[in-house]
Amino acid sequence: MAPPTTHVLRVSRLPAAFLRARPGEGQPTPREVLTAAAAPFGFSGELAVLHSARAALIEMESAAAAEAMLAHHAEVPLSFGGRAVVLEPSTERVQPRPHSEHSAAAVRAECERCVCSLVAQLERREERENAVRRKQRHAAHLAVMGRAFASHSFEKSVCWPHFQRAGLGGCDRSGCKLSHAGPVRFCCMPPRLRTFHERETYPYAHRESSAQKLAVNAALTRHAAAHRVGPRCVVLDGPGGGTARALLASEELGTRAELVHSPNFCTPTYAELGRTASGGTPFLGSLRAFLDSRRCPREGHAQPRVQPNGGSAGVLAASPLFGVVSADYCCRCVRRDLRRLCEESLNIHFHPPPPPPPLLRRSLYAGRHDVELSPVHDLITLFGSQLLGPRAVLAITLARPDADKGRFPHEVRAAVAAAVGEPDAASGDAAAAGETDAAVLCGAVSRLAAHSNFRSELCESFDFEGTFVQIWRLHTAGG
Repeated sequence: MAPPTTHVLRVSRLPAAFLRARPGEGQPTPREVLTAAAAPFGFSGELAVLHSARAALIEMESAAAAEAMLAHHAEVPLSFGGRAVVLEPSTERVQPRPHSEHSAAAVRAECERCVCSLVAQLERREERENAVRRKQRHAAHLAVMGRAFASHSFEKSVCWPHFQRAGLGGCDRSGCKLSHAGPVRFCCMPPRLRTFHERETYPYAHRESSAQKLAVNAALTRHAAAHRVGPRCVVLDGPGGGTARALLASEELGTRAELVHSPNFCTPTYAELGRTASGGTPFLGSLRAFLDSRRCPREGHAQPRVQPNGGSAGVLAASPLFGVVSADYCCRCVRRDLRRLCEESLNIHFHPPPPPPPLLRRSLYAGRHDVELSPVHDLITLFGSQLLGPRAVLAITLARPDADKGRFPHEVRAAVAAAVGEPDAASGDAAAAGETDAAVLCGAVSRLAAHSNFRSELCESFDFEGTFVQIWRLHTAGG
């Protein structure tokens, strides 16, 4: 055999069983066996296993080392797995492995590449599965709304955008021929113009089992029993009906499931509350639409309790006086995606970075573009419609605005002043400097209560991370 002019040797006809060995299976891998065979003659450390060709390329330190290995195995044939293989010079080159064991940075880069590739594959599969789930969720959403509003009639001659955008000047369409005369009831608005969600947005951290939610429910029940309020209640609740169940469990309050109303514009939550009596009597719609429906003459707006099979369990009772009103406006939806989990647990950084998780939070200033979802206008409707009994307990949970969001306490005071028909002496940004959202809310409740001949007493408040809760006792002069 002529001396090799290259220091790369090719090993051919490797047995398939030899190539199938993997780390951790109790036998050496092909790379380990080939390295051991070449090491006595001057192995450079570079080796390539060509599985499809059942061959391997071994790079020796020099042409002399390659010649020595060839001469040795010319006398002692090289064999693996009991089968002889062919060893010959080669003009091919062994590409250096980027993830060489001598470079920790290269190993980390290769691991990150593999993880990112795997995450991309999982994301594509998740997108396909989510598309199917979205179609199913939307179909269920439409089915629930169809059953709930099947017998309803709606007002079609009203310019609803004019009243939805009341805080922004109302209707902006020139020559609009629809009615702009108020007042209107949002329960008469066609469902296609109202707000309904296809998925639950109640925050995981404030679900019924959290310590904060349990503490608020216990305080609400305690004050309601001590204040000797009426048994009828309205609560903004999650799918588990935690607040409703706490009120129903109170023997001192003496309420029943048909007397605890749970407005909710999330169709899955509404359907879940309708499957069991432990969460009270659900109402599909916002709190504003529920309050408006109490005085609405249109038949069917006091919605029947729809069962999952489409049946009915009776119409809501007609009495509009409430002893307990619990409005938990703190809605948040946090999505933990794969990229963010990998960044936090594996310290792997993606380019571009993953977007922050979406948040749906309702602060005191929510609903500036949609009056139906405004906590301030809910309070104005609650007191202005005379829906409270002579003794009542009012609890409100709100989120604090994000640091990059604006605060509009002057707009809150202006809306309350317009509702009570008095000038807003404290309006303006200068008066709002340094005033907390809790103080603005407390002032609004006190002013609305006084205008409705109620005395209000702030009996307890909670200050949680990102949210705050205030509970008032209300009573009339003779209550």
